[in-house]
Amino acid sequence: MNSFRKITFFILLSALFVSCGKEDIDAVQKPKEREDIVLTKAQEKYVKSGNSFSKNLFKNVLEKQDGSFMLSPLSVQYALAMLGNGASGIALDEILSALAVGADDLESLNEYYQYITKKLGEVDNTAKISLSNALVYNTVYSSYFKDTFSKTLVNYYDALVEGYNFAAENEKAVSRINSWASRNTNGMINNLVSHLDPSDALLLLNAIYFKGQWLNKFSSSDTKQGEFIKETGDKMKVEYMNAERKCMYYTGDRFSSVQLAYGNGAFVMSVYLPAEGHTVSELSNLMCRGEAEPGYSSLYTVDLKMPKFSTESDINLVDALMASGLQSLFSDNADFSGISNVPLMVSKFLQKSNIKVSETGTEAAAVTEVHMGFGAPLERKAQFHATRPFIYVISETSTGAVLFMGVYNGQ
Repeated sequence: MNSFRKITFFILLSALFVSCGKEDIDAVQKPKEREDIVLTKAQEKYVKSGNSFSKNLFKNVLEKQDGSFMLSPLSVQYALAMLGNGASGIALDEILSALAVGADDLESLNEYYQYITKKLGEVDNTAKISLSNALVYNTVYSSYFKDTFSKTLVNYYDALVEGYNFAAENEKAVSRINSWASRNTNGMINNLVSHLDPSDALLLLNAIYFKGQWLNKFSSSDTKQGEFIKETGDKMKVEYMNAERKCMYYTGDRFSSVQLAYGNGAFVMSVYLPAEGHTVSELSNLMCRGEAEPGYSSLYTVDLKMPKFSTESDINLVDALMASGLQSLFSDNADFSGISNVPLMVSKFLQKSNIKVSETGTEAAAVTEVHMGFGAPLERKAQFHATRPFIYVISETSTGAVLFMGVYNGQ
């Protein structure tokens, strides 16, 4: 397993990932004309199925959340796709089913994520977007891991692969993971992990970062405090950005929607507002059923009032993913034989995210972390009764050097 141990791929945000340097991000640029991302028919299907997964995951998370929250379904999709490359049997079937792709689509799905990662960074010169991946493994269990899995992650997902002894080098590994998360989210996600369980086999990580300037910025002088009414009827004061804008707008019996563009229009924020007397949960259910398509038809001059806000979330996604049909991943029945020679299961599936919406635009980031540990061992029965004289050898494992040899004959 020396080749697995030696793979150390430091992600450089070059042609594949647009640089996330602070100076570049804050620089004001003139938007270039947008070029649409060209997709094959199969890739169009992946976008459609991915969006369906996103809405369903959001609905399942919403059911467990009381206050404001934010998540990145795309980051979860990347994590699941990477995980799928090491899965077999029911575990692989569930991943492919959740992502709504066929049994023979895994390689083309890998190619799609490789392609879309590059293209998302190219469509708007005023926006910054990056998707970064990593595999951090416990060197105590190096002999169990398979090179083919890590090589696939490097080839398709440009993944950083590093190994640490999660017991002896816990602090070092935690520091490395946190610095990786901070660097790939422009400092928005800093303290991803505080401690690694020495029994963990490995972590899969995906980081996504976005910063976009509004096509038409809000004036900070027009930002005023106003009343915000929660679904409970409670009222609170928030800061509202105010403007009159030409933008896409829709209104119907159950909700209204406005679409605000960033930069050259390659990225937009669509805001969905439930009609009075309706809830965000009802609207989320409509979205899952495909009944909340705004049907924007033309530009309106809109008197716009939008809260200026920031939200940080730290979400355990296990329940939401299980509700999405991904159940075997978290059980001893999971088959990740493409990753390890001994049984593995997903022990944690977490996401930290952060979003800031202001007069100038939006900055958002998320990191998804998948912890994998050892499941129930395969049942292999044997019997060894040392009831007769025997030889014993004491050696060093990495070299095989013999330190001691002996015989025990009962005396």
